[in-house]
Amino acid sequence: MNPELTKYLRNVAYAMSASQGGCVTVVVIFAALFVGLWLDAELHTKPLFTLLFIVERLWLGAPPPTATLPTMTWVV
Repeated sequence: MNPELTKYLRNVAYAMSASQGGCVTVVVIFAALFVGLWLDAELHTKPLFTLLFIVERLWLGAPPPTATLPTMTWVV
């Protein structure tokens, strides 16, 4: 295979992996937001669960890109 084509395909795979990680992080944070809002509405605890879920997802569910990018590119 052509070395330039191989390099190009590897760069495309890296870009796809990085964008996938970013999209998944955003989806998980919005899911935490909506679940928190729903629980607050059901239990009449206005900001408690929303703040709790958002802070927890930002703290645990969104690791730095340097930790996820090598892992995702290894799979590709």
